[in-house]
Amino acid sequence: MRAVKAFIVETDDPDDSVVKFATTNVAARRNGADEIGADFGNVTCKRLPWADQFAGKRIPETAFIENGWHFECSTCGDKVGKETPAPVFALDLAFCSAKCHADEVADRQAAANRKQEVIDALLLKFPDVEVTFASDHDERRTASFKFPGGQDTAQWKLGEDSVMVTKRDVDAWNRWREQIKAASASAE
Repeated sequence: MRAVKAFIVETDDPDDSVVKFATTNVAARRNGADEIGADFGNVTCKRLPWADQFAGKRIPETAFIENGWHFECSTCGDKVGKETPAPVFALDLAFCSAKCHADEVADRQAAANRKQEVIDALLLKFPDVEVTFASDHDERRTASFKFPGGQDTAQWKLGEDSVMVTKRDVDAWNRWREQIKAASASAE
């Protein structure tokens, strides 16, 4: 049985590259071209002997850097490489510093908080729904949900009273809303 080797498959665009493990150059080139979404004839395929040891595993960013590769800091865009004094590799991303990493963590937490705010507000307004999506966008804060009796998802925007439902769900929406009104009236 032939040994599996590492290859870099790439196009003229540096963003279109992938490391593939295969027993032959042709197999790596074919699989890499498929993954990139390029034609076989539009990619090159070169050996990466230093990466052979990672066959079947994720290649750590530090291994790439030790072999002369560079990353772009996911927060500020600066180059991350051998010359970077204290790079941070976390969240499957590269950061040029602990500050940039902390900024990314803070941004992710803020996005999660925005998303949770939309979910909480939706469930407060419509308690019996199943949330299928909630945005974490700064300005357009929306949610999609399924409601009892509905076939499709409905959409709601944070702070609005109206809900968008599909045409075929209008009757189900109205029935469900009437049931809620009747239940709350009898509870009083």
